[in-house]
Amino acid sequence: MSAAAAAPVRIFCDHDLVLSSVSGVQISGVIFYFENMGGLVLDSITGCQFSMGIADSPLAMNIESTTGNVMENTFPRLVLYNVGKGMILQGFNSTVITWSDFGHVEIVRAREYGINISRFADTNKFDHVLIRLANTAQAGVIFNDSAALADVDASGNIFSLLSCDVDNSATYTGYCADFRGYTVGNHVLMGFGIMPDANKVHFQNAFSQQANTVVKIQESPKTP
Repeated sequence: MSAAAAAPVRIFCDHDLVLSSVSGVQISGVIFYFENMGGLVLDSITGCQFSMGIADSPLAMNIESTTGNVMENTFPRLVLYNVGKGMILQGFNSTVITWSDFGHVEIVRAREYGINISRFADTNKFDHVLIRLANTAQAGVIFNDSAALADVDASGNIFSLLSCDVDNSATYTGYCADFRGYTVGNHVLMGFGIMPDANKVHFQNAFSQQANTVVKIQESPKTP
């Protein structure tokens, strides 16, 4: 599905849109409005490409692998607007979300979180991620949401640039990147953002702090 017109095609949907066990699907130039009743479910897909917008959704993108691996997919441009949760990556039944490339990802008005690298999601790359959080949000990006010291393979993911803004930085209590449970080999370059430095990165255990790499661009002081 593609739209070549000057303005994107707007599609209104009051339930989940599910793509399951498919390959080679391409969607571009489309904005899905889910009317706060559904979202896009990508289950066990391979070799697909998505460049689109999603608005008004409790969970904009549920990327999961229930019957087979999610792999070799590309997302050149995603804009998620007015969502409870932006996207979750979660594997099941010995399957994984892997080898997928996310280009420009913009998440605006996320009330709970932007991206959740939940479990069995490894070796994915995010080039440029911008997240605007409501003050109710837990985090911009969550790694291993179970917070358990067990190997759930929320590991080896690369964020070439991650920047988070928040509605009110003076009262926000969440984080831009929140490493909760056991996870290794993730790499995050943290850009500027309207958020106190203490809220930009959080590790819930010492192991994950040593086993992942987070680089924060120097922001303060800005003058000699």
